[in-house]
Amino acid sequence: MSDPDSVANLAKQTAEAYGGIDLLVNNAGIWGDLQFASIFDISPERWDKSFAVNVKGVWLAAIAAAPYMRDRPGAAIINQASTAAYMVTPRTADYTSGKAAVIALTKVMAKSMAEYGIRVNGIAPGGIATEASLNKSANLFAEANIAQQCIKRAGQPSDLIGPLMFLASEASGYMSGQVLVVDGGKTMPA
Repeated sequence: MSDPDSVANLAKQTAEAYGGIDLLVNNAGIWGDLQFASIFDISPERWDKSFAVNVKGVWLAAIAAAPYMRDRPGAAIINQASTAAYMVTPRTADYTSGKAAVIALTKVMAKSMAEYGIRVNGIAPGGIATEASLNKSANLFAEANIAQQCIKRAGQPSDLIGPLMFLASEASGYMSGQVLVVDGGKTMPA
């Protein structure tokens, strides 16, 4: 996702196969492979790799797909951020900072792509019980963590389907530049 030529080629092939692009969900990211580390122990190489996929990849995919989305009714881009952007986690500074950048980038894209009829929104999942998250931190799904949520259970990948479908559909046709938080009512950003 961080190679401009590869991303541009993917967008072109998709548009040729389907006659255009109506929806882009920027879901690629680095999370499970990142080890918890102090801000002082994150190498420049790790920082660059994390930002290359989690931020640059979102930007590259959007600008590659946008020409094929222009003036298509209902065209939408959905960027995946994270509640990590709202809940500062010192041991994942690169990931947390990158996901905050995705939120800012979502808003910039919404303003920049409005003239082409492309809506841009985001989704910020909290702890979702994916293989990567379960391998990374069982603490995300511990009773003490779940007790901080309004909905007292671990988030499942299926919990993201409804919000994603909403943002992809005309039901959200009057929304752009917004980020939906899906975390069982834990974060509640203002």
